[in-house]
Amino acid sequence: HDSFGTVAPDAPILSEVTKEVFVRQYSNTDYLSDMRDHTRNIISDEQAEELPEVPTMGDLEITEVLKSDHFFS
Repeated sequence: HDSFGTVAPDAPILSEVTKEVFVRQYSNTDYLSDMRDHTRNIISDEQAEELPEVPTMGDLEITEVLKSDHFFS
C-alpha cells in the first residue's frame, strides 16, 4: 500500500486530492478485463481457455466517494 502524509492544516487538501485521484483512476478502466487480457497473452492457449469470465460490472457510482468523510486513513 502507498502511504501519504501531510501536516494537520493541509489534511483537508490531502483528503480531497486523494478522493479525486481515486475517482479518476477507477472511472474509465476495467482492470479485471485488462488483467485477464494480459494474462491470456502470456499463458498457453489451453490455459487461457480455463480462465474464468470476468464478472460483469456492478452499478457502483464511483464519484460517490467524493462525498465521503472517511475515504482514506
